[in-house]
Amino acid sequence: MASCDLWLADLTLHGAHLAKEARANHALDASALARVEKSGRSGKARDLAASYGLLWRALGRPPALGKRIRRSETGWPVVPGGPAFSLSRTSGWAAVAVTGAGGVGLDIEALSGPEPSLPILAEVADLCGAGAEASPLAAFTLLEAWVKLRGDRLAAALATPGSGRELREAAMRARLEGRLHPLGYADQFTGHLWTETVSTAPRIRFL
Repeated sequence: MASCDLWLADLTLHGAHLAKEARANHALDASALARVEKSGRSGKARDLAASYGLLWRALGRPPALGKRIRRSETGWPVVPGGPAFSLSRTSGWAAVAVTGAGGVGLDIEALSGPEPSLPILAEVADLCGAGAEASPLAAFTLLEAWVKLRGDRLAAALATPGSGRELREAAMRARLEGRLHPLGYADQFTGHLWTETVSTAPRIRFL
């Protein structure tokens, strides 16, 4: 049966080591490496590199991963001939979803961050659960997961007429088919994982 693996890393504990692994094993492609170098020695640079270290682990520690990564027309990293994956990082955490069946979209956001106020979020807030789970931040992660699954960019999706209705219909269908999964960890982050074909819960691996 097709499956999806979700890797989660606490960057407070493992960020420095994952970033070192990413560099030592050439896991960053030219685009990611340029962004890391532009950020200098900041925590943002470490976390970006660490997310590629986590990706390297999630893909089975392939040699010279950075040289195999290509960028889609919208700038997302892909590995031709390899499994589909989606990266996300937020304050203190990195996440990678990997599946060999269809596409995948993933987004996590720290609960300590600001709440977004996009009008489209009202279309799907009730699909995120009840109470705190139905927050604009949770709805935003659902939106981002959908955008990533489609290989799109947020600005382009928001500019498309009827995107709110399309998102709601797609989310309702994905929930019924078991392809949309809310994520969360204690008081740290909220998120969503959205698969194209896999209809089982993701296998979660913590670092």
